[in-house]
Amino acid sequence: ALPIFSGGNFSGGIIYGGYFVGGNWKTSPLQIQGTRDFFNICDKDKIAIGYNIHTIDYWLENYKEILKDAGYSKKEIKEYGRYIRLAQVMYKK
Repeated sequence: ALPIFSGGNFSGGIIYGGYFVGGNWKTSPLQIQGTRDFFNICDKDKIAIGYNIHTIDYWLENYKEILKDAGYSKKEIKEYGRYIRLAQVMYKK
């Protein structure tokens, strides 16, 4: 099994449902408890929604299909789409 935390410095937050490996966080990463699942930045360019982890760009292109296949309602898909676009603004410079 992979370690839950390895090779980096992290303080000021807790990440559930994913792994944080390497790197340094200077501020606490974006974390939102959505209606259905936890949404968080789990790497500098990756978003975790529940147990699904993809790059920000991949989520932007595919979130509707991924979330629909996972059983999210139309309302929930719109909600998480807003979170993904927020992450894009904050982390894609």
